[in-house]
Parts: sequence; C-alpha cells; structure tokens
Amino acid sequence: MIGALVLAVALGGSPAGAETPPDYDISGGHFFTQGAPAGSPAGSGFGVTDEQGIPFWTTYQDEGGLLRMGYPLSGRFIRDGLVTQVMQKVVFQWHSGAGVVEFVNVLDDLNYAGRDAWLEDLLVPAQAAIDETGLDLHAREVGRLALLAASPPIEAFFNATEDPIRLFGLPTSAVVDYGSMEAIRLQRAVLQLWKVETEFAQPGDVLIANGGQLAVRAGLFDPAALVPEERAGPPDPEPAAAPTPVPSGDPVLDRINHFRALAGVLPLPANPALVRATQNHADYYVQNGGGAHTETPGLPGFTGSSIHDRAVAAGYPLYSWVDEDVAFNTDAVNNIDLFIATVFHRLPLLHPSAIAIGFATASGNGRAIMVIDIGLDQNYDPGLDLPVVYPGPGQTDVPRLWYAYESPNPVPGVPNPVGSPLTVSFLINQSVEWGAVSLVSSGGVAVEVILAEGPTWRKALGIVPRYPMEAGTTYTATVTGTVDGAAFSRSWSFTTAP
Repeated sequence: MIGALVLAVALGGSPAGAETPPDYDISGGHFFTQGAPAGSPAGSGFGVTDEQGIPFWTTYQDEGGLLRMGYPLSGRFIRDGLVTQVMQKVVFQWHSGAGVVEFVNVLDDLNYAGRDAWLEDLLVPAQAAIDETGLDLHAREVGRLALLAASPPIEAFFNATEDPIRLFGLPTSAVVDYGSMEAIRLQRAVLQLWKVETEFAQPGDVLIANGGQLAVRAGLFDPAALVPEERAGPPDPEPAAAPTPVPSGDPVLDRINHFRALAGVLPLPANPALVRATQNHADYYVQNGGGAHTETPGLPGFTGSSIHDRAVAAGYPLYSWVDEDVAFNTDAVNNIDLFIATVFHRLPLLHPSAIAIGFATASGNGRAIMVIDIGLDQNYDPGLDLPVVYPGPGQTDVPRLWYAYESPNPVPGVPNPVGSPLTVSFLINQSVEWGAVSLVSSGGVAVEVILAEGPTWRKALGIVPRYPMEAGTTYTATVTGTVDGAAFSRSWSFTTAP
C-alpha cells in the first residue's frame, strides 16, 4: 500500500525484548532494531556508525536524524566501489576522495534498472524524457526546478526544505495527478500532495516517499547487505547521574540547560532552523503586533500562521512537534528564570521529549519580544527514569511562593501568592492517566494542591500548592497513575529556600 511506502516508521521487525530498548547508543554510533525485516530474531537490526572514519552516524544526525533519514535498512556494503548504507528515505555513499557522504540518486537507479512500470503501480510518476541538449548545468537546474510550479504546495514544501537539492535531487518528471494525490519524481525521492484524508495524511499534506525503502523492495541491493545483525542489547549503563551540560558560550542556552540538569534531563542543542523560525516570528511581531503565537497571511514578514508552519518554513522537519514560549521583553536570561518558575511555560523547556531549541529577540515600533521554539520528537527515548520532575530530586533553595504570573493561569480564581509549582512529564508518545497526587512537609503536614494538566499531548502535569510553602522545609511529593497501561508511582523530595 502507498501508506506503508510513504511513512513506514516501524517495519515490523522483532522487538529486542521487553526490557531492551528498540534503539540505543553503541560505540561510535547508534543501533536500530526497527528496520529489521519482519520475522527477524529478537534484537536484530542495523548500526549507523562513524567507524573507519566514515561519518555515516554524524551525517545521519546532521541531516535531520530519523525524521529526514528514516531507519537504517542495511549494514554497510560496497556498491559501485563505494561504501554504501541504505536508510528508509535516502542511501548514503562515502566518497573518500572528496571526504564527503553523498546521497545516491536512487530513483534514477531504479529507472536504469527498468523498474518504472513497477513504480507506476505504486503511484510513482515515470521518469520523463527531458530534452536538455545544449543547456549548461545552471540552465538544466532552472528548467528542472520549474517542473515543481505545477503544484504550488509541493513547490513550497521543496523550497522550505533546508538544502532540498542535496536531500531530494532535481525533478525528473512532471507533476502527475492520481486523483487522491498528486506526485512528482525527483532523483532521490518522490514528493506527494495528498488531497483526501487517509490514516497517514490530511488534505494538503506533502509527504516524502521512502526512496531507500523503494529500492530495497525493488531488489536493487545485494541481499547479503540486508541481513540484520543480531545483538544482545546495549551494554549495561553506568550508574545514572544528573547530566552536566558543557557551557555553550551562549548564556541563554546555558541557563536553559542548567535547569534541565536540575531536572535530570539531557541538554538541548540550538537548532539553526528553529533559530531562524524564532527570529522570523520576532521580527514579524515587531512589524505588525498581534497575537503571541500567530501570524496573519499577507502582513509583512509572514512565514506561517502556526508555530509548526513557521518552523517548517524555516527548514525544520515537516513531521515534527514544536512548542513555543513567548515573553514581551528582550531580557532573555531573566525570561528563562521566569519561565522555569511557571507551569505551562516551564514544561516545554524541561520536557524529556525535547531534542532541540531556538530562540531570538527583537524590539522596535514600541514593541519587544522574545520567542523560544522547542522541537520535540515522538520517537525519541532519552533513556531516563520517567517521569521527569521539577523541582528535581534533592533540589534545594526552591522558591517557597509564586504569584501565578502566567497566561493561561494554571490556578484561575485562586488568590496570590501560591506555592512554587511542581511539574511531572512523560514522553509525548506515552499514554498517561494521572492518579492520586500528594505533597507532604517534613513535619507530616499534608499540603493542599491544585492540579493543572494543560494540553494533553504534553503528557505532563502541574502541581501548585494552594498556599506558599514554609521556608527551609523539605517536602515529599508523590504522583501515581498508569503509563502505557502499567501502574506507576513516583516520590521525590526537595527543600525550599531559607
């Protein structure tokens, strides 16, 4: 079915075992079991590494990771005299002379292999005969890119992608209308604009067909390269310790990662696309004013109505989750402290599913703004004890009160000040039902709390003491419920400032 061709995130390989993660770090890279063929032995999969100085793992991460590359479908093998590895969406090839990893023109190779008729049955346009006689390279490129104009949404998606020619190659067909969707073939991928709602797309979605997976199904590669490696699982981890972020030199990023370390979650890197998205939105707001998180088409500087649309327009992966914090001033480091003191603005900054961040400020026309975009990945498992809680276990000098200066207000109608809030977060791909919650002082006094869940997709809970807490006092919080159908109970303690 075309749906499996397009999305195909989990391929049906055997799980590595109830207590073994489906993917995990190995020496020099990462091992994935998700790309193993159905029926493979438990624990089978493929590693993506930087072994022998060939930076496949570095390239995988730099080019967008799982969202852009997909899972590996092969180990390393030699093809056309070059070290090659197949991912769902692209095929890596190491060019040692130039010292670079390039992506194979896999759709062109399928044409050379005579598989166009087979591809057409899968709603992949046939490669067109394009007369480029006498044209130089620039003219050829301009002519090929002009083929995208027949589908403005596909053209916009292509142009919004960071380095699209490297990822997709140049068009090799016209746009073909198949009724339910229209598609165009490129050297390395197929782009599809869906017109109807399906289990994997909404009308207007542009999806990327999995070029590497197509080539595997077509029998383009040595079958021996597609046999997965069997592993016993990841090595036993060292005793867990709170991550210590390496200073980045950026005081804002360092402040965010300082608080993430207190919560026991991994530091976030700055993502160039999210930085662009936040700067674009900050500049738009300075020019036009308006809502904190929205833009109006047609106004100067418009890049997208929603947070997600603006991130994608700036080059962030289409199949991604993006959350946003906004403050109406440019005191960036102080804003981080203010966000961490809240409920709903803290949650994205400390979320265990967060993988990247971007932030920017702008001022002018009597306006000032700071925008923070946080990228989250529903397939990311940081390998931490969950749920993540803040204040963190054993944290000291926790503020005893808070004035609930947040919109939306997590404690509407409650007189201020209240106690400093607690937050609890699971991964966004988990199913969570909250149960009993308690907060007790070291003297055994139960504290009245107000629960604030916010957007359910965050899989997070805010716990706000109804009244300010006592100074210099240790409190123990307990949260219960079910996660992915299994009961959980988490207790931890922290101490308020003197």
